[in-house]
Amino acid sequence: MPTFSGTSLIGPADARPGAGMAAGLKAKAQTVTIPSTVAQNDIITGPIVPKGALLLDVILDITDIDTGGSPTATVQVGVTGTAAAYIGTNNAPRTGGRARADVAGALPAVMTADTTIIATLNGAIATAAAGTATITVLFVPPGG
Repeated sequence: MPTFSGTSLIGPADARPGAGMAAGLKAKAQTVTIPSTVAQNDIITGPIVPKGALLLDVILDITDIDTGGSPTATVQVGVTGTAAAYIGTNNAPRTGGRARADVAGALPAVMTADTTIIATLNGAIATAAAGTATITVLFVPPGG
């Protein structure tokens, strides 16, 4: 029976950093307060992933910011120039909820520059409401 091996995207494939070592998995989260004046195409700025890091996951937690009887708000998460790089169009702003990276082939990815993760409210908001959004990234730092 064949064995299929891959290549490490960052650092040696057999590296086993111990507890407390700087090279292990990291998480960064940024919470933003969203005003009741929120509108389509507004940007929510998230954490910065450092150049050379291996980005493994992107998570968005957002409260219900479209409180009408027929909400229409949607969100995408990515980077400047590619709004849906990691999370494609998602309905979480309509009722509040969580969205995780779902764009095929997008992750894992080595960052070629310090990169700010952003959420773009790309669907029209029927009845805007104040709320919060948290963008969390999981990554292995450069050299990890």
